[in-house]
Order: sequence, then structure tokens, then C-alpha cells
Amino acid sequence: MIDSGEKYPYRFSEQQAITSRERLPCGDYAVQVGGNIAAVVERKTINDLISSMISGRMKFLLAELTAQPRSLVVVEEGYSKIFKHMYVTGSVAAERLAELQAQFPAVPIVFCETRPLAEEWTYRWLGALPV
Repeated sequence: MIDSGEKYPYRFSEQQAITSRERLPCGDYAVQVGGNIAAVVERKTINDLISSMISGRMKFLLAELTAQPRSLVVVEEGYSKIFKHMYVTGSVAAERLAELQAQFPAVPIVFCETRPLAEEWTYRWLGALPV
């Protein structure tokens, strides 16, 4: 399932995936098993991640994701990019990220080097879930 609010969704065109668009309670992508959401993925660009961490929105999002059976945040850039942001120093971004990951250990934050790799990881992670 792809959240209907997702503006530029992954297409999963290279994979054998059947998708539908609907409003998700949280996250951008989900797998449904037996009518229930089994897992959720939140997609972030590096700018969105940093903005969400600084504003405090990321904490609320991670709390929502923690309430799901399984969840993941996938970032469409490598970790090193947080140290090159034009409005936030790398040490501040890294500190916020570490604090959030320590506070919400059940929700991994995975950095992928590119958007296509993030799409691939999302597909593989959702497909690896036990059904």
C-alpha cells in the first residue's frame, strides 16, 4: 500500500509488486496481511529528516511508527550528508539522530545512498516480513 498523500511515490516498477493507493495511519508504504497492517515504512529525504528532527515532528512520527507491528524509516541519502546540510551543523543533526534512535530503538533508521537504492531496500524489507 502507498499512502495517498505521498507526492512522489516509489513505483516498484523493477519488482513484482502490486500496489494500491490509500490513506495510511502513518508512514508512506505498508504491507497488509489478513486485512491488518503488518509493517510500515516512512520515506525521508535528507532535508526532510533534518527539518523533522529540528522541529520535533520526527519524535512524534517515531512514536506513531512504534505503535505499528514493524516499522522502518528509510533515508534517500547516505549518513554523511547530515554533516553537509546548509542550515544545521552536522554535530547538531548527528546528536538529534542519535537521541531519537536511542529513544525509539524499535524503529530502525536506514540510510541508502540514492533514491533507487532506498526504493530497493523498502521493497526488500517489506518482502522479507514473515506472513
